Amino acid sequence: MYFSRRNLIIIISSLVVLGIIAVLLIWFKNNISQPANQNNQPTSLNDSTVNSNIKNINVPLTNDSGELAQVTDDQSQFQGVARLFAELYGSYSTDNPFANIKSVAALTTPNFQNKLNSSVNSKASAQFYAVSSRALSLLVVSQSANQAKVIVSTQRQEVKERGATPSVLYQKVTVDLIKTNNSWLVDGAVWE
Repeated sequence: MYFSRRNLIIIISSLVVLGIIAVLLIWFKNNISQPANQNNQPTSLNDSTVNSNIKNINVPLTNDSGELAQVTDDQSQFQGVARLFAELYGSYSTDNPFANIKSVAALTTPNFQNKLNSSVNSKASAQFYAVSSRALSLLVVSQSANQAKVIVSTQRQEVKERGATPSVLYQKVTVDLIKTNNSWLVDGAVWE
């Protein structure tokens, strides 16, 4: 069977394109991980969930000036708690008012949780508002065997009405932590 040069080029090109597509599909299938919560329902945080997730938090090993920092296991634990707390506590929406306060309950001391709960009783705004926070870096201000103070630098996206373009702002939160029963808990937080 005889193929013209043009037909031969078309067949070879098609086979090459199909081969590339097959390789890409296999690669994507092996490298894309599925999210744990696929039903878009909020997940509840309890002590065991939070404590097991804290061990797997990825804390950058740089300080605010970009230098590599030496991190101990104890340091990575309280830094992980501070990072998770800042992201959860710093995210809020009038669609689910004060869910941020409830979501950090397992990360806080009873005293601080009581202070946070007192703000839950206040009335939520009728106008839409949402803010989401992402921790960018951590600076350990002080640390002892049972106490630590960390400044978490965050990037926050704020939306003041539905459909509006979010405004981006950078804000720091100072997080006070104490170690009780071999776990680090937040005992105070102040936004700057």
